[in-house]
Amino acid sequence: PGNTETPILSHAGFSEEDIEAQQRQSVPRIPLRRRAAPDEIAWWVVNVTRPEASYVTGTVIRVDGGQGTG
Repeated sequence: PGNTETPILSHAGFSEEDIEAQQRQSVPRIPLRRRAAPDEIAWWVVNVTRPEASYVTGTVIRVDGGQGTG
């Protein structure tokens, strides 16, 4: 997945200032201009593993707000 709004950086020991600086640097590179909410990523994980999706094989599904298209 693309950039997702989670507490992972604070759990890794980064300061709030470092986290804000990283966000200021990364968000402008995302065409949707925001990070994903965790449930936006989870939706794809859940639905691609459902029995109804059993014909999906060997594909990359980019859930990155358009960041990987440039």
